[in-house]
This record gives sequence, C-alpha cells and structure tokens, in this order.
Amino acid sequence: MRVAVLAEYVQHSPASPSRRVLDIARGLSARGHEVTLCTDGMDDERDAAPIHTIVLDPNRSMRQLRIGRFLSSAAALKRTHGFDRVISTTHLWEGDVWVPLGPPSLAFASALVRRIGRPAPIAMFVLSRPWLARAAWVERAVRARATPIKLPPASALAPLTSEEREAARARLRDVLGVSGSTPIVVSSVVHAERPGLDAALRTLASSVSGSEAPVLVLLGFGAWRLRGRAVAAGVESVTRPLGVTWSMRDVLAGADLALASQREPGAWAMGRFVSDAARCGLPVLAAREAPGAASLDPEAAEIVDADEGWALAWSRVFAGPRLDEMRAAAARAADRFGLGPMLDALETGLTLT
Repeated sequence: MRVAVLAEYVQHSPASPSRRVLDIARGLSARGHEVTLCTDGMDDERDAAPIHTIVLDPNRSMRQLRIGRFLSSAAALKRTHGFDRVISTTHLWEGDVWVPLGPPSLAFASALVRRIGRPAPIAMFVLSRPWLARAAWVERAVRARATPIKLPPASALAPLTSEEREAARARLRDVLGVSGSTPIVVSSVVHAERPGLDAALRTLASSVSGSEAPVLVLLGFGAWRLRGRAVAAGVESVTRPLGVTWSMRDVLAGADLALASQREPGAWAMGRFVSDAARCGLPVLAAREAPGAASLDPEAAEIVDADEGWALAWSRVFAGPRLDEMRAAAARAADRFGLGPMLDALETGLTLT
C-alpha cells in the first residue's frame, strides 16, 4: 500500500514527540508498505533516511505556520501523489487514519508558558506565533468531526542483551563517579512544569538511607533549573542533572529503576519514557497519572496514587527483595513494548478506511 505519513513539523531534538513520526514511517516501510513522509517543515531531512521525504515548505521554521497553505497541501496529497492512504499525525487535519502526536496548540503553548515563567519571554513567545488562535479553532473543528486512533505504548529501542546491560551499568557508574553497587534511578523531566516531581524528590532522602541509597539522574532541559529543584528538595548530593540525551537506551540499560513522577492525564501524552524503560526491562516507580503508567505490568511497577505516597513507595522499592522482584517481572514483559502493537493498530486503521 502507498502510504503518506503526514506531520506538521519534525524536530531534530530527541525529546520531541514528532520523532514518533519517524518510527511510524520506518516501521510501516519494514512491513512492506511504500511509505513517504510528508511534513510541512523539518529541522534536518537526513533524520528521515532512508524514507522518501516531501517537505511542503522547506524554508519554514518551527515557529512559522501558514495554516491555510498546509491544509490545502494536506488535502491534495492523494490527488497529486497517488497515495492510497494518508496517516495524519497533526491535530490540524485528520487524513484517513488520525493519530495526533504531541499536545494540541493551546496545551503546547500553556506548557511552555509555565516552563518559561517570566513575562517578557512569554510575550515574545506569543507574538512570534500569531497563528495560535486559528490553529486552536481548526483543531477544535477536527476533534468535533473525527475520532483519533489511540496507539498502544511503544518503544523504538532495540532489546538489550545481558552483555550490553552489564557494559552499560559499568559505563554509567563510571560517568557518574559512583561505586558499582550504587543503585541508579533515572527520570525524564523534559516536562518539568508538570506536577509530581517535587514530592518525589522531597521524600527520596528521608525514605532511603544507608548503603542502598540511590543516585537520581534527571534528564531534561535546563540542568541549572533541575539542580535548583533538587537543592530545594534537599537531595542535591544524590541528584545528577544530565540534560537531554541521544543515548536513552544506554542510560536506561545502566540504571536500576525508572522514575515517572510527573502527572499528566491529558489524552495526548505519549508516555515514551515509561515505554522506553519497560522496553529495556527496567522496573518503574510511577505516579498513577504519569503518561504510560497504566500500561505497566503491576509486578514490574510500584504505583503511587498521591503525593503523600512517595515516602512509602521509595522505602518499599529499596527495602528487601522488592526491587529484584520488579526487575525480574520487567525483563519478562519487555518484549510487548516494542513497535509491533503500534504498527498492528496502524495497519488495522489503514485496512478499515
């Protein structure tokens, strides 16, 4: 089947939800479909290799969006290029199969405003995106006439061998300057504005002590800001803010536990970090409303219902055999977090339209 995968903009950053577009395109191509990535704009076309790519507006930046032009180009894809189906990953148009990735415009804007926090940069952000109001109106109309396909949690990471895991454990501890027996907890806090992180940090030091005390690695934007959160919570000595990484698989492979403390009940949240951790066979300590937490094997996860529950959860995980039991269950469940179920859902959608 000749399939177009439509995106509004594909970023180069590994933390961008738009990177899932590349997983979809490559996965369907590997299953025998003739796939073309069609995007209004893209940071670097080389990111899509070897998938054939059509950039509708090669000169645009992420901040620019000509909504009318984009919608006209999207609606004409099948007529002008002869595609059998169009999978749309944008909130602006539903295509034949609709799988909107990332937040809608207003949710994206409000999250950035909370992250920026200062009036002058917020004003600059809003003024540089005069299309936001129209985009929100168009997205509302699309939601009123179409129902998206809910994709199952999926990770594009390759499964780990025992040799890779042991090498990664040694390498990560060497980078962090800690002993080989020190437990390492990894948390993705790209969306640091979401609630939940501070409660998990505050209870870490008081709940886990002695030789089993872990080191917490924070992956996200603004290492200085993350360090300030750790200082405020009193856990600076056991926290390592490392920024955004292109080597998520290596970091997760070397860790003992993934922490997903930030709550986001929005339907658009993808839960990529939780899926990646589960794919690497890593147990997860998660807030119940953390993206992706509902997909975890109960035996491989410790779920926290409210901020008051973090202290008990930390002590449970690092006391007795609980962590080893979670690790064994996570290893058994790792295979179901690959791309297969997501691609199955997409192929079903392609067949039914």
